[in-house]
Amino acid sequence: MSPAGGGPLRVLHVGSEALPWCKTGGLADVVGALPAALQVAGAGAVQLATLLPLYPQVRAAARALGLRLVDTGARPRLRNRRGAKVWTVRRPGPAVFFLELRGVFDRPTLYGPDQSAYAAQGYEDNVERFALLCEAAVEAGDQLMGGPVGLFHAHDWQAAAIPGLLADRGRATPSLLTVHNLAYTGPFGPTEALGLPLSAAMVRGPYQHGGRGSLLAGGLALATAISTVSPSYAAQIQGPAEGGPFAPLLAARGVVGVANGLDRAAWDPARDPHLPQPFSAADLSGKGAARRAALAHFGVLDAPDELVLGVVARLVPQKGLDLLLDLLPVLHQVGARLLILGEGDAGLAAALRAGVEGSRRRAGLIVGFDEGLAHRIIAGADVLLVPSRFEPCGLTQLAAQATGTVPLVHPTGGLRDTVDDPGDEGLRAGRGSGLWMGAPTGAALVAAVQRAVTLQRAEPAVWDALRRRIMGLPLGWEAPAQAYLALYGALTVAPGPSALA
Repeated sequence: MSPAGGGPLRVLHVGSEALPWCKTGGLADVVGALPAALQVAGAGAVQLATLLPLYPQVRAAARALGLRLVDTGARPRLRNRRGAKVWTVRRPGPAVFFLELRGVFDRPTLYGPDQSAYAAQGYEDNVERFALLCEAAVEAGDQLMGGPVGLFHAHDWQAAAIPGLLADRGRATPSLLTVHNLAYTGPFGPTEALGLPLSAAMVRGPYQHGGRGSLLAGGLALATAISTVSPSYAAQIQGPAEGGPFAPLLAARGVVGVANGLDRAAWDPARDPHLPQPFSAADLSGKGAARRAALAHFGVLDAPDELVLGVVARLVPQKGLDLLLDLLPVLHQVGARLLILGEGDAGLAAALRAGVEGSRRRAGLIVGFDEGLAHRIIAGADVLLVPSRFEPCGLTQLAAQATGTVPLVHPTGGLRDTVDDPGDEGLRAGRGSGLWMGAPTGAALVAAVQRAVTLQRAEPAVWDALRRRIMGLPLGWEAPAQAYLALYGALTVAPGPSALA
């Protein structure tokens, strides 16, 4: 895997968010955890670093961690902006660099006035903002990493200008584009195109799709290889149902699916500082303390003989949370409590709030995001509901499994890959890692919740065995890291456009 000149392969990850610095969704978990996992798995064969924007959230996170931002001295020359500076922090693990661009990244939220605005419908200049991040990566990457970058690992549409910028400069450096969610494409029109650092030929060519500009389209066309975050999602997006207008391109290029891992240290209930009491598979008693803390936070009455259902997700159509509107009115019939934490669509939030208010204190809703509360909900619930209409991978179901909470999912994309439901007989035989709902409908969700309630009440030993079994699953980043290292090796041994499927 070493480059021709010897030494480790230098891999620069480029993304728009990463823990512990800034987060709106699961992308931050992956971009934050993967480089460190790759460094451990690579055993000196790879040198990893990450480039992120310098948001106000990054400055706040650095202060909270007791770290000082250090000027790297890098001043990338950008076509349409002056004053770019790159900062870093000194801490163990792979280097993390932050691009400072005044007036571009120093805004109250990452993507738009609505904190959950991950797609390009947030700030009007989002496409230009993140294309500038890509230009800085290409211009300053070698300096930041102390030698030529051997591979650019670009994450989602925000980093998808990298392959085009490399081609504009005649650079043969390979690039891997990981699609975390194909629904977000970085669209732009003629006026927005004027601010992009790409050549006119690029903007009019690969970065056009269906008569409209798209950062993701160009990245998919030009990246040396394409990956996504689960094998099932990789197969789905190569077909018209999930791939939409990109399906022919993806099918022609090929997509490698690598399921995400979980940061086991962050989700170890025996050491989680967000939980009121530690617990483990050997002693689940502390799980009850997390349950009580979560219920109390929402003001929901506890009933020890009823299941607590948890939801931690963005309030967007993809996540299927509108299906909860069919569950809320029948919670008293089913015999369950429901806690919902998320932010996003204001109309959905209002509808859920109305449903919660009619639930007679059986349900609670908090619009917003609180990392500690998310941990207490996921660890304290009996069942985590993930009724997504589509899901590239998902991470909350992995966190649920790590904390002995049974995930109940619509088996699509990565949810199918990470949650196995062998039916009641299979569960009795000691197989399975969660429960499935038959379709993304309200009726199917209610039926699946009723099944969970019945199983827990009628066969508590089977339920208890399931909870303890899922806590022992290999959920970490070890296997995904090895898969990515193999992909890196294939890309750098034989550079050039390749499907590698």
